[in-house]
Amino acid sequence: MMNIRKWINPMPHRRIPRPTPMLAAGLLLLGAALPGAPNAAAQSRGEGQSRGAAVELIDQPVLIQSLGMSIRLPVGASYNTDRMTGGQASFSMVASDNTWRMILHSPSSSDLTLNPESVADNLIDELRQSRSQMEQDRRGQRQVGSAVEILDRSVELNINDFPAARFYARIPGNVGGATIVSGYTIFQVGAGRFAILQMDCMEAEYTRARAAYETVVATAEFRDPADMAAERAAGVRAGNALLSSLNRSDLEAALLDQPAFYRLYRPAPTGARADAEEIAYQQIDMRMGRRGELDPRKPVRRWTQADHEPGFIVTIIGRFLDGSRHVDSESIFFLSLDRDAEAWALRMVVREGRSETGWTETGVRSGGDIKVTIDQPGQTPVLKQWRKPAEAYLSQVESYLLPRILAQRSAATIFNFYRYQSSTAEIALRRDILEPLNDADDEDGAWRLRSRPDENSPEEISILSADGELIRRQLANGGVMEPIELEALRRLWKSKDLPLN
Repeated sequence: MMNIRKWINPMPHRRIPRPTPMLAAGLLLLGAALPGAPNAAAQSRGEGQSRGAAVELIDQPVLIQSLGMSIRLPVGASYNTDRMTGGQASFSMVASDNTWRMILHSPSSSDLTLNPESVADNLIDELRQSRSQMEQDRRGQRQVGSAVEILDRSVELNINDFPAARFYARIPGNVGGATIVSGYTIFQVGAGRFAILQMDCMEAEYTRARAAYETVVATAEFRDPADMAAERAAGVRAGNALLSSLNRSDLEAALLDQPAFYRLYRPAPTGARADAEEIAYQQIDMRMGRRGELDPRKPVRRWTQADHEPGFIVTIIGRFLDGSRHVDSESIFFLSLDRDAEAWALRMVVREGRSETGWTETGVRSGGDIKVTIDQPGQTPVLKQWRKPAEAYLSQVESYLLPRILAQRSAATIFNFYRYQSSTAEIALRRDILEPLNDADDEDGAWRLRSRPDENSPEEISILSADGELIRRQLANGGVMEPIELEALRRLWKSKDLPLN
């Protein structure tokens, strides 16, 4: 039987909380698009509908790339796309008036005989067990029923040529808790692979929430898995060919002449710099260096022979604002001259008032082995290990040099790379598409770089100069990243009474 308990998540409160962005590992990393900001969150245009009105949908569908799935949202709904542990696609959506939420899960099973109906059966069993009613007899307790009521069930559904199943369950709260209604639509997207779109609402909102839910579900479409696999393979071949063609001189040519500073902000409706919301700033340096620079606190006189190994160094130092907290990070990446070894160290400190909390990540690749250690406050350090992917593996240093390399090579095509992502502590498939700009684009740069850090992240769009300098990066959450002179950055943050380091 398929274990689906982890996907059942009844609402514990009367109002549905909006998704809260979490501080991700790899905060303030240029190539990770500042994942400490509201990661991949977006707000669709307009306001919510009145009770009983037709459900209006946004024009542009949201893409869940790893599933080949597209879906349209109600106008005014907010959404968030993330990747769960193990690489599952995850998508959440909340109504504009905060009365319902929808969550997408993408479970898989080695049992290839499963179909939408059998998955629905398992979900119903799990729900009933979660609110089981017990009776005591002389042999002990036994289950005599469940407080969960199945309100409606549709079998043998076909939604846009994909087999599906759906049911709604009334789930009483625990003592003093509110009753909710949850809907589940199960799509089969491949043998043993499913997409489950779950809806939760308060019982009083069931009729209205169901209308929105079924309208959204009816827009779900899926690409042919064979086409997706072929596209991925072509991108991996292109990525592998590019990396195989690089030499030491190519990487040296992509380094910076001096440290660069960047500002991350949310533009104001007025367009004025003074009215924009400042989110973060960072300093980035890309240069030749020594392995021992991974630990700036270690004096050079105490370096070992290994510490003196020459290589490529990328250093990123920044500050991110999160309400009353501010987060300082320092990330240092090293790549050997022959590119056969790499190491990195990420340090992050979250400060609020007089309290502060630290977090570190260290990684090392020697030959084909990759090891990452994550140390979080109050937890046992976590060690994760992988074998280096056989093709198109992008080192941490190369990921930051990549925009400049692509522009300098005029490599206008689709690339896929495997790269370790600190934001999820997983190796993910990254996609980059370089496109030349023309006069009709009304942009100041020479290139447009469209990037997805992984298959479940929305696209980020960077405008680059002819040699790959970043002119502007548009993030999926509405944030903008631009270069700025150090003195201008100081004046700007000081004028807004923001905490500078």
